[in-house]
Amino acid sequence: MARQRLSLSPPLDYLGYDGGAGIGSGPGMVVGAALALKGSGRVPLAILGDGDLIMGINALWTAAHHDVPLLIVVANNRAYYNDIVHQETAARERDRPVENKWVGQRLDQPLVDIAAMARALTTSMTVGLGFLILVVALQAMLG
Repeated sequence: MARQRLSLSPPLDYLGYDGGAGIGSGPGMVVGAALALKGSGRVPLAILGDGDLIMGINALWTAAHHDVPLLIVVANNRAYYNDIVHQETAARERDRPVENKWVGQRLDQPLVDIAAMARALTTSMTVGLGFLILVVALQAMLG
């Protein structure tokens, strides 16, 4: 399969950025985009980290309440990973044990059931997780 690139042109094709300056903002951003696109025939796709989604998951209720379609793919590494990188840097600079970088940053023991949280807030929406959803969404976007 030949490599294809998405042709993105503002303001309707891309919203956001990468890099931890606002953990928890992703869900609200995609729901806001969905509200703005409602009735246009366009559906926003968001790829969010699990920590970002968990911090702002209540935004899904707004999407369900206003009956707006959206697709969220969760990159689930079971951690607030951006902060783990920061904790490691701080530990090295302060001559503290680097192995403690995970303290307060892991999202396991118990594992967070993100799908169950989403279902609890979105009874009128379909919640599904998995690779197939991503493949279908990307195929639709790439034509």
